[in-house]
Amino acid sequence: MTTIPLRDLFIVFASSKPTHYKAIAGLVFTSSMNVTTISKLTLNDFLNACNDYFDENESKTLSNLLKKDSLSIIPSWDIKYKKQITFNTPETSFFIFTYLKEKRMNDLDDLNQPLFKTNKNNFLNPSKISAYISEFNSVLNMHHEHYGYTFKSKNLLYTFRYICKKNILLDKMSRDVVISLFGGKNKHTFEFYEYNRLNLKNLKIIYEHLIPFLTAKNYSSYAQNTYFSNNDLFESYNML
Repeated sequence: MTTIPLRDLFIVFASSKPTHYKAIAGLVFTSSMNVTTISKLTLNDFLNACNDYFDENESKTLSNLLKKDSLSIIPSWDIKYKKQITFNTPETSFFIFTYLKEKRMNDLDDLNQPLFKTNKNNFLNPSKISAYISEFNSVLNMHHEHYGYTFKSKNLLYTFRYICKKNILLDKMSRDVVISLFGGKNKHTFEFYEYNRLNLKNLKIIYEHLIPFLTAKNYSSYAQNTYFSNNDLFESYNML
């Protein structure tokens, strides 16, 4: 597998491909959810992931959520059947919000509907999601003919793990545990998963420090060459 340069993510996100293609590719890349997991997501899953952004007395609806600033929203995804706890970047939230506003305003109240669906209102199957992602290869071919890899979900997942390994400032064992939680490959106990599910704050702090490295519009920014060094933020993450 091959890492995908952030510049290439910027190119595909700036393309004329449909917004839900970009939302799906962004979700794979910045959350480490694979195509099978994404194929099962519902509107309610997304609403629950954004729960922290509602006021105490505010009605928790997608209509109200879509009135908020997507570029300030980092959803917290809890995929219980995989014991996966992860997040996505505000850039990806922007694409999801845009897709919902463009295509889904008429069915926002049926929360059991797929987050990404076919024209016949069915869940997209994983192979179709993979095909959407692979369509970005034609975009990259227009910009550089020999880019040396295939733009596909597995390479997006590999790039996410590479960025985590390079930029999470924890000891190797703790870093690997965090990556396993993000990727849904948690080999640890149910109690450990429950602890992190109920104490998302410190896990989210770790993710927030990855956001500059997962944001395509930052491809030429100093952030790509800068390591965060505030270890105090990471020392608060109790791995025991």
